[in-house]
Amino acid sequence: MQIMVEDISLAGSAFASNEEGDTVFLNKRLVERLALEGGEILMAQCIPNYEDKRDAIPWRCIRAAVLNVAPASSINPDSQRIGIRGDLVTAKPSIDDRIHDYMRKEAEESESLDADHFITAGEVADALSINVDDVINYFDSDGGNYEILRCYRFKWL
Repeated sequence: MQIMVEDISLAGSAFASNEEGDTVFLNKRLVERLALEGGEILMAQCIPNYEDKRDAIPWRCIRAAVLNVAPASSINPDSQRIGIRGDLVTAKPSIDDRIHDYMRKEAEESESLDADHFITAGEVADALSINVDDVINYFDSDGGNYEILRCYRFKWL
């Protein structure tokens, strides 16, 4: 069935809706494996939820794949697409785009302050609320747009 991720819980699990409006539960393992952030449309294999939870949340997802949906900008000029229930959903930028935009903004702001302003992967991850490993992977796979400085220093000097 086709589902749209609507909410990521603090525990890391997610809730989605299918075409009929029924709620679907996705466990933390699936959320992490698919790097879900909310708003994604998935093709999911679902089974009836556990009997004691079925009244509130009828389905639970056991397998899923993010559908390859055309970029929102190619659908209409307002960068919006139609969700599975007919509502407009603003396309979310990719993690790479978010990191790139953040770094560009930081570089523009730091030009007047300090020419040697470096930002750690941890600082980027904290500012964007994303996994630090995703940030490191982005910098490692980038084609040389960033100057890399990895160093250590005693705090008390």
